[in-house]
Order: sequence, then structure tokens, then C-alpha cells
Amino acid sequence: MTRRTWDTNDGWECAAGWDRPLQHFFFDIQRKCRNCDGQGGFSDEPNDADQCPVCEGQGIEYLFNNLMDEEGLADAMGGMKLEQVQLALGRYLTEWPEGLVGALILDELGNIGNLEVHLGVYGEERKSGTII
Repeated sequence: MTRRTWDTNDGWECAAGWDRPLQHFFFDIQRKCRNCDGQGGFSDEPNDADQCPVCEGQGIEYLFNNLMDEEGLADAMGGMKLEQVQLALGRYLTEWPEGLVGALILDELGNIGNLEVHLGVYGEERKSGTII
């Protein structure tokens, strides 16, 4: 699996890559939950009633995750085509690393695995209603 990561200026962690075993792309935008400070709940005792409603007890909030997509940008198993990754990039972010899409194409063509690259800091969350 390749994993190309970058951060946004407003605190999101982004990752996109090629999943060699499953033969599809993935894309994820996440950050530590700001509602519960990444703890997943509001008490020391595990209790469903005390789980954070924003992250549902995970400690992570997602702007987009291909495994939890409900907008049709990924298939039922979470797989994405390159075009779907490009749509998600434009829908959720104002900017992403130059050359990212070309690198993803090469990852697929070479069927590359076991590669992780951090690409820096780019853009921010696209505010709703400004989809390109």
C-alpha cells in the first residue's frame, strides 16, 4: 500500500494512496476530535452514554473517509477509483500537494506497495457550498 500524507493549515491530516492487495485507491481526512480532545468520551468509565457524539467514542473526527463514505464517492467496500479521489479532493479541500494525482497514477501503474511519504502542509477544509 502506498500512503501519501499531508496536513492542512486548519489541522486536518490527509492521506491518499493505492491499496495493492485490494487494487483500489483510498482517501481519508481526519483529526483528533475537538469535542472530546481525542479521548472518545467524557469520563474514565467505559459507558456508551458517556461517548462523544461527534466521534462516537473513536477519538477521531472525519471530514471524509472512504470506508465510511455515504455520498457515493467510494464503492460498498470502500474502494475508490482515481476519479473519485479527485472528486473528494475538490469537494473537501481548497488545495492539495502538486503532483499528488500523478503520483497516485504511477502508484497504480507500478502496483506499488510499502511506500509512505509525507508531503507537507497544503490548503484547508473547503467550506460547504464552495465545491469545485
